[in-house]
Amino acid sequence: MFPLEITELAPVRAASIAHTGPYAGIGAAFQGLFAWAGPRGLIGPGSRMLGVYYDSPDEVPAEHLRSAAAIEIGPEVELDPSSEDGVRELTLAGGIYAVVQYEGAYERLVDAYRWIYYTALAERGVTPSDQPCYELYLTTPESAPPDQQRVVIHVPLASTPPV
Repeated sequence: MFPLEITELAPVRAASIAHTGPYAGIGAAFQGLFAWAGPRGLIGPGSRMLGVYYDSPDEVPAEHLRSAAAIEIGPEVELDPSSEDGVRELTLAGGIYAVVQYEGAYERLVDAYRWIYYTALAERGVTPSDQPCYELYLTTPESAPPDQQRVVIHVPLASTPPV
């Protein structure tokens, strides 16, 4: 259904703002993150914006879903854990990931996730880990029409495909 690659990825260091509630509401966390990152010169052509998702919407009620809006940062960026701006450091684990290129409306991303988790990984004989999955946004709602949004989905794996 979608191109899927299994690959090893390095850890990712990010600045993030937590969000609890329906995943479709994460936009407010991104707005807060943009307000923090913009004045620090972290928003630009090379910026890597990420959505981090901890729970399955098939298993957790929408009001309890946990996620984070994030931007990848380098070691030179210092974060103050006691700051009241809500921005915290987040490290996404390195390791083996299933990586899927998705193009379409954000509202249909759930279909891609269901295919990955319930079909593609099982067919390949691998299981997801308990680490959060994350999305790398290649487009924004302002840069592409809704049906042409491009997202790279990263699902951490607990096992690798049999040889």
